[in-house]
Amino acid sequence: MADRTNRACSRPTKSNYGVLHSLGLLALIVTIACGDGSLPAADEPTPGVSLQTPSVTPGRLRFFVERVLDGETIEIAGGTRILYIGVKVPEVEPQECFGLEAQQRNRQLVEGQWIEIEKDTSELDLSYGYLLRYVYLNGEMINEILIREGFGRASIQAPDVRFQARLLEAEEEARQSKRGVWGACPAS
Repeated sequence: MADRTNRACSRPTKSNYGVLHSLGLLALIVTIACGDGSLPAADEPTPGVSLQTPSVTPGRLRFFVERVLDGETIEIAGGTRILYIGVKVPEVEPQECFGLEAQQRNRQLVEGQWIEIEKDTSELDLSYGYLLRYVYLNGEMINEILIREGFGRASIQAPDVRFQARLLEAEEEARQSKRGVWGACPAS
């Protein structure tokens, strides 16, 4: 009896498996190489994801700031909150003299930006569970900027004293120049 098996529907044999494998691989390469011609829009970055390899200073980590909570607290991608080490700004709620201005300045500096954070000694603020960190934007310490511009005072608490002299110097400069809280608020 004659073999009536339809060869087009049968399983590949060892002799034609290599050809099918090569054709499948070629189709995959062509698909990847050609795609549909579209690229993601460069002006629409995804928060929390960097498309470029960042240059991060040793000892620091890089994060995207989702929002500013007040003059000394931010929220990074993933909902983690960071409290700036060594600076105390007036409160927003209940509203204290220069609290809203400090919040606005912090927002201008870091909201929607990629920052670097650096640990001193303490990991967390035990009152709130926030990370305690020095925050940098383009190599400049935000903690120090806020103090130097008069949006807050140096608030050094052991064991986090690595930049104590630097922050106290910034405070003295702001106080002498009557910047921010030093000129706008009574009994500063």
